[in-house]
Amino acid sequence: MDRQPIEELLRPSLQNRQFQRPPYSVRAGFFVGFFGGLFGSVIFGALNAQRTERLGRDAAVLGLLACVGAGVTVWIGYATAIHDLPGFFEALGGQKQGVRFFGRILGFLSFGLIYLLQRDMHVTRDLRGQDAPSPWVPGILSCVGAFVLAVAFGLLGALLAKS
Repeated sequence: MDRQPIEELLRPSLQNRQFQRPPYSVRAGFFVGFFGGLFGSVIFGALNAQRTERLGRDAAVLGLLACVGAGVTVWIGYATAIHDLPGFFEALGGQKQGVRFFGRILGFLSFGLIYLLQRDMHVTRDLRGQDAPSPWVPGILSCVGAFVLAVAFGLLGALLAKS
């Protein structure tokens, strides 16, 4: 049996540009979810999707997560401004620490969902034996962007409460 046609069939998929740029590591996504919360996970997931040229495929889920994050942050800002945070925030260690802990929980949940969404590109990177690129700059930028978004949406919620 001639092996040439099989190699020709496989060649285009193995040399696809999408697989030439590996995604950032799963561990980096975990830490960004911890420090950046939901917004950090979404930004980092979008950077990973853009890097591997699958942003169009992942955009709907990432956009939905970003909208959920915006809604929750506006609600927390509103509830904080009118002094009506639910009791479970107090149970998480006080209002400030409870809000922080709740943000970390949302960050972990969004990291897990984004990992499930993008798991195939991490498996492909491992199968190809590629090393993950350094995540320091995109990870820090994701956390800074997440902080800016959280402050902006929290202030929007507080302004809505004052009006």
